[in-house]
Amino acid sequence: SPVWVLCTCSSRYNTKVSFHRFPVDSVVRRHWLTKILRQDFSPRRETRVCSRHFLPDDLVQTPRGKRCLKKGAIPVLFEQTGHRWAQDGSGQEAVTAV
Repeated sequence: SPVWVLCTCSSRYNTKVSFHRFPVDSVVRRHWLTKILRQDFSPRRETRVCSRHFLPDDLVQTPRGKRCLKKGAIPVLFEQTGHRWAQDGSGQEAVTAV
């Protein structure tokens, strides 16, 4: 079945963006739903949140290059909360306040 990506970021896997399933842990899942700020939203099994909504320290990279979330990570970077990703003059991406 197709993957349903929650945000408007590019929905393609690449070297900068990864996509993460909703947690099974009910407490952490509730925190995700609170932070996402979508009315009448109920994630499906295929729903993913992209890595751009997590703090850089919430992500770890495996020796094979796969990005994974640290246990308990919560998405907090949303334009509604005053955050977005932007490139600096060197082409590096960083979280900035809107």
